[in-house]
Amino acid sequence: MNPFELQIVVSNMMVASLIGMLAWLVGRSGSRAQLAHLLWVALFVKLVTPPLVLLPVAVPASWAPMVTFAQPTMDISSDNAVNSAETASASFNVVPTMVEGSGELAAPGVSVLTLWQLVAVTWVGGFAWLLARGFLRFLRFQRLLKNEGRRDDEGTQFAAALIQAVNVKCRSTPDVLRVPVRVSPMLFGFGHRPVIVCPDALWTLLSVPERHAFLAHEVAHFCRRDHWVRWLEWLVAAIYWWFPLVYLARRQLERHEEACCDAWAVRQLNSPPRRYAETLLKVVDFISDHQVGIPQLASAMQPTGCLEERLRFVMQGGAARPTSGVTQSAAIVVCVTLLLLHPIPQPVVNAGVAVSFADSSTPVDSVQQDSESAEGNLNEPPAPELPPPPQGFWNRRPQPKWADFSLSLPGAQLTATAGHGVMIELINGERLSFTSDELRAIADIPATQRVVIGQADGRVRLWDLTAGVPVSLLGQHAAAVTSMAWHEQTGLISADEAGSVIRWDMQSGQVLATTTIPDASVQSVRFSGDGTEVAILSGRWDQISQPQQVVFADSVTLQPVTSLLLRHSVAVVLPSQSGAWLSIDWHGNVWTLETDEWQARISKEAVSALSLVTGDAVFDIHANEEKLR
Repeated sequence: MNPFELQIVVSNMMVASLIGMLAWLVGRSGSRAQLAHLLWVALFVKLVTPPLVLLPVAVPASWAPMVTFAQPTMDISSDNAVNSAETASASFNVVPTMVEGSGELAAPGVSVLTLWQLVAVTWVGGFAWLLARGFLRFLRFQRLLKNEGRRDDEGTQFAAALIQAVNVKCRSTPDVLRVPVRVSPMLFGFGHRPVIVCPDALWTLLSVPERHAFLAHEVAHFCRRDHWVRWLEWLVAAIYWWFPLVYLARRQLERHEEACCDAWAVRQLNSPPRRYAETLLKVVDFISDHQVGIPQLASAMQPTGCLEERLRFVMQGGAARPTSGVTQSAAIVVCVTLLLLHPIPQPVVNAGVAVSFADSSTPVDSVQQDSESAEGNLNEPPAPELPPPPQGFWNRRPQPKWADFSLSLPGAQLTATAGHGVMIELINGERLSFTSDELRAIADIPATQRVVIGQADGRVRLWDLTAGVPVSLLGQHAAAVTSMAWHEQTGLISADEAGSVIRWDMQSGQVLATTTIPDASVQSVRFSGDGTEVAILSGRWDQISQPQQVVFADSVTLQPVTSLLLRHSVAVVLPSQSGAWLSIDWHGNVWTLETDEWQARISKEAVSALSLVTGDAVFDIHANEEKLR
């Protein structure tokens, strides 16, 4: 069972428990037996309903299983950052665990997998045993009826007349069979051909009016289609044999089912309710004295703890009053809604990353971690990648908001939501909306309170956020813009999917310098803290054929000075406060670029934001940042 299947089982149990609580509140007095019975049936249906409409439920991150999201499966340089963040939620990654006392990392998921295998075998074994036992008991009793059962013509005619009197549409009416063995009187069978079974000893004990009362009760089971409910109840009980609520639901279902049949029989019989009550007592006395057996999948009369309640309602003329049309319709709407909805736990993770823009003289804050934590994690192997779970309408989840930060213009807030583009909200309440193609990269220019936006068609535009309009078209790349960076001393540079890097003059839009990374797309560009150097990250992190490398170039001429091949996939390269370069992968791991030493882990939301905010951003990692253990 994979994590998603487990979530579906837990979801069904949660909603079924809610339905059970509502059914118990409705039926605790016994006067709303019909409505309570409907709700208990809905509980059984819910437990085997496949996921139809997923309803995300926010839960604390500590409640979530030890599962983290793996890196996205799309290249940020060839597709927009919004789509890459959406894809990042498609696969899972298991965090390695430490073997106690050994100081070594255990194989990821081995102990958990063994535990789940044991649980799965136990579950399936119990299901198979209950299923086989119930089916064999059904076949054995059916063979008994075929060999020993004798049709009672008078009883069969009375049952048919009663069904015709209430205008119940059915292909055939049940036969009344008498058997020479001591069993409980019951409605037994499947589909449209059930039979009413009565032992000879009880049949001879009852008078003709009492037989009619007994038959009316069993006909009520037939008209209500209770023999169909038995099959649903049997299947669900076999699947959820370990779930205590199922056994409570079966008892409550029997209680309200018998009350509804009693009320139906009293209304249809032309005899005093007292006679029906006396017949009920005789049947219960017969069942109790002889310890009769009840076959599987039968709607049988049983000695129950609610006998006093049943007799009281019978003497009141069937006081288990029928549910009004409005109440029943409302109950059906509630039941259908609960059957459709499948709550799925969604861990709420506080990203702890605040992104803002500052002057180019302010480099990216260094990522700090105490020496003991860093020392214990330097050699941690990368977590193994698992295949993505199947995607479809049944497990489609709402798209997450993956970037939310303030721009240099006071009150301007940028929010990026996967699948819905990017929105910039201004201090006056106005909102600027961009599709993923209209905004591939953004660089904030604090001195002018303007931003530069790169688009999928290669255009680089200067926007005035105060006016909410584009000011000018600086120029255009031959391919989609993937990254931009701004420094107050050097100006603006931008890069595209074709590997071109261009330095622009902000006043005239003139190209001041250009360089090209051969046969590789540029993923990101960043200025060093002092603005004298540019780090150009190129290559495909998800393709071995295009290994990633960082080219360090002069910030004025863009002429390459040196390059460095990367040993692991990288999302963005940033300067640290000390002047060294840091690399951040899509998992959120922060490494020193030159020595490839692990430093810390930031949230995936921060990584996605930094891939979009391709200027000289300053971000803080708060106390709740996720660190490797």
